[in-house]
Amino acid sequence: MPAPLQAASSSRPTAAQPFAVHRCRFVDFTPSAITAIAFPPLALPKVSAHTSKNINRSGRRFGTLAVGRANGNIEIYEWATSVHEQERSPRTPQAWVLSRILYGPVPSKVDSLVFTLKYPYTLAYNQVPALEDLRLFSAGGGSELVEWDLTSGTVLRTLNSQGGAIWCMSANPASTVLALGCEDGRIRLLDVASNELAHVKRLDRVKCRILSIAWGPPIPPTSAPKNTNNSEDSEDEDEDDWEDLWVVSGGSDSALRKWDVKTGRVLDRMSTDKAKGDRTLIWTVGVLADGTIVSGDSLGVVKFWDSKTCTQLHSFPAHGADVLCLAIGPDGNSVFTSGVDQKVSLFTYVRNITDGAEVNNGKRARLRSRWIHSTSKRMHSHDVRALAIWPPYLPVTPNSRINNMWRNPFSCVAPVLASGGLDASLVLAPCASASFDQNMLINPLVTSTVSTFEDAYHRRLAYPTGLNSAITVSRRGRLLVLARDTGVSVWRILSKAKIPSQLEEDLIAAQAADVGGEGSNNGNAITEKDECGYERLLDMDLDTTTNISACAISDDGNWLAVSDAYEVKLFELLDQNGTKQPRRVKTLMSVLVEALASCKISGLKEPEGASTLGFSPDSSRLVVSTARSARLVVIDLTNRTPEDRPLPTLLRVFEHHALTSAVFGDRVVKKITKGERDHGDSEGNESDSNERDMDGDIEMNEDGPHPTFTPDDAETRTTITHMAFSSDGQWFATTDSHCRTRIFNLDSVQHHALLPTSPSLVSSLAFSSQSQTSSSRSSTLLVLAHTDSTIIVYDVEARQFSPWAHHLSQRDNLPKRWTSLHDSVLGIAVEPFTSNPFNSGSPFLGRSETPSSSFESSQGHNIIMWGSTWLCKIALNAPVGWGGFAKKRRRGGQNSSQKSKSVSTPNTQTPSALVNGNAAGDSHENDDVENEETLSNFKIVTRYRPNLFVDFLDGGELLIVERPLGDVLRELPPAFFKPRYGT
Repeated sequence: MPAPLQAASSSRPTAAQPFAVHRCRFVDFTPSAITAIAFPPLALPKVSAHTSKNINRSGRRFGTLAVGRANGNIEIYEWATSVHEQERSPRTPQAWVLSRILYGPVPSKVDSLVFTLKYPYTLAYNQVPALEDLRLFSAGGGSELVEWDLTSGTVLRTLNSQGGAIWCMSANPASTVLALGCEDGRIRLLDVASNELAHVKRLDRVKCRILSIAWGPPIPPTSAPKNTNNSEDSEDEDEDDWEDLWVVSGGSDSALRKWDVKTGRVLDRMSTDKAKGDRTLIWTVGVLADGTIVSGDSLGVVKFWDSKTCTQLHSFPAHGADVLCLAIGPDGNSVFTSGVDQKVSLFTYVRNITDGAEVNNGKRARLRSRWIHSTSKRMHSHDVRALAIWPPYLPVTPNSRINNMWRNPFSCVAPVLASGGLDASLVLAPCASASFDQNMLINPLVTSTVSTFEDAYHRRLAYPTGLNSAITVSRRGRLLVLARDTGVSVWRILSKAKIPSQLEEDLIAAQAADVGGEGSNNGNAITEKDECGYERLLDMDLDTTTNISACAISDDGNWLAVSDAYEVKLFELLDQNGTKQPRRVKTLMSVLVEALASCKISGLKEPEGASTLGFSPDSSRLVVSTARSARLVVIDLTNRTPEDRPLPTLLRVFEHHALTSAVFGDRVVKKITKGERDHGDSEGNESDSNERDMDGDIEMNEDGPHPTFTPDDAETRTTITHMAFSSDGQWFATTDSHCRTRIFNLDSVQHHALLPTSPSLVSSLAFSSQSQTSSSRSSTLLVLAHTDSTIIVYDVEARQFSPWAHHLSQRDNLPKRWTSLHDSVLGIAVEPFTSNPFNSGSPFLGRSETPSSSFESSQGHNIIMWGSTWLCKIALNAPVGWGGFAKKRRRGGQNSSQKSKSVSTPNTQTPSALVNGNAAGDSHENDDVENEETLSNFKIVTRYRPNLFVDFLDGGELLIVERPLGDVLRELPPAFFKPRYGT
């Protein structure tokens, strides 16, 4: 039997409305395995006298995280909070959140990922590069090296390796040369300096595959000037060039090789052990600043080598199977390895005084250092394919004066280890060394108070279905659609969910109200039916160039739009014998190409796909946001040919997201600089970003059909990430990767408003309608949820932010149980609004409920936000409530929800009795009532997980799509298991 969620009917707890819940676990979404992880490098320090005076000592911020998957997609993650907030406090429970996806060609995979700096000489040593300062390269087992356009999410260019399949690649510490290990046994060096990509050298050939590669520590430049004349730009750059002398590679012939970069010859060969005559595969190598080489092989052995003598220093049989990856800690004193046996092992560099020497007696003590195997942790259920650490390791000798000239902005923050593998889950773990003072270190993940790898808790990030959910729903058609890789599946929800009895409502209400208490997650009081009635209607495998980037179905279930990075496909779904038969509308792409060619800024003749798609609620219009050019194309679907075929017609192309500077009527909109948006006003004052944006200017509707463009810097590159429609079909809103949100009027097909730029990315947005009463007018609200847990409420008709919801935009004003959630907001569910929700024919009302004006006046303020492991009911116009995690209890241990005054009992106090979310009263009874009331807002339910999609099918009927991790793991091949003696 479906479980009800409680919906508040006003700003004070009143008779609760139960939501009948469809728990859909039949959606067979299977995430793709993680095969590569990369963090951006930091620029090497500059030591010349003229550059040291102009170093830009930027503040602390977390770098971009790239995750490559086996289906060819690359996910880009950014830190959840703004740069200003990161400098103030690095503690962020949400950590890295998905910001965009690069959709891979079909078929393809990602085996290697490398970030390089686009212009490394423009960055200081302590400056973390932004996304626009980076280049991203990938290889997928073929001979093509791919460079990605990080703005549009498409392939920028490709280069053939000229040596067969690319098995590995690595960039030098200066980000000027990229080394490729190829199938033919050669290492090829590519020039990537100054945004170039070209072959420059190939090293000598060996008779084996090059499986792994790493650069030796660079040699610092001399600080003395080469001549007494005034230095020019070219001479300055030469003085700051670091020199690469050698690289090390691991092969398929049981050997490591050290190569001279200048001559291309093999300097030395290091042989590893063999098992039963079989060749040992050197899957991974790394190099420390002192030249120590670390290798992991197919025997599960981790070895340390001296690069000068090329002899073995240590050998640790730490793993039961192949070691596939390793990562070096930012201090160079820790090495992490993992592989097929699912264990992540830590090796630590320790210094010991031996030989019994006594310093006090004047005898000279001998200092001996060595590597030890410290600990191992099992954080994955299957093979681990990739490891990466932030901040990254720079192989610069610690005794050089170069290191002492710059302050490390991450000295007080624990490093973070990211790992991934076949179980498709990205795992983050603090990995500070035990030698650090734990009282001085901050755990940025907020998983525990400690930050050492041995003792700290790790956290598993939810596997995403896409930047926008790959699951969409048709309310009137009662259809559920899933898009995955190159296929689309459609199900029909057969019947409405059964409403529980009054007793069942009370029992589950008590469980849901006890946030963090004894009954919040037991779920044993009610026997639930796990899945709702459904039938599979349609499965389509599409011929696409890349994986599917966007999918949408109309509300009546008659239209289906699917897009990859280069083409949008529109299907008309015809009813035949109780099933759906798709019919392709082939004229859509010609309409899109013609629309983009007529753009005012720059005509676009090449076809392109969509980043987001959406149908108007009346299913008469399709809105396409183009993937590369960030245009919004509005298409009318009501026209038909004499043969009764659909005839898509262009209504308008909105180019507003592609602008940095434009004139709207008599108002000039100029681009906001990155530093101004992130750090406060132009004077550098650290004013609160949210407060500044709430009071910013809002763009009004322009007079003409198109804006007037400024001649300079008129176009910018961005990606439209989210789209939402109002329930009446009058408005739709979009937001882009530059944190800009715009509202458009579909009735007049005009631009309506531009919201001030938000300091954090928008994770979801939705419209909520407020009904008209005798004391208030009808209004449409736009609700925006940000990655930093803040919420913005904007009144569309009034063109202003709702003053009664201003406190929701301040992170410090929100409940701690809300801001401490580890999973960020994935979506917003708004109950469909009806003019008279209290008619006698509605089966979704509580049996004791009667019509009330208070419910009607605030119905539009109640929303459900959801993440991967939680659902949260929020009353936007109510106080945020108590900020803790659990309710107060009586001394006898009885929870206040077990008293006669339960949350389902109507409360007769007026909203004026609330003071900062607390009800006035002096007695103990009033204290308990106060506790009930303050917990009624931001109530979190964690019984449903992991959630892929949450939305309403109808009034009072909630649909939750879950994909338990156990179901995903059952579809994977068996994990490695090595029995122990005696077990």
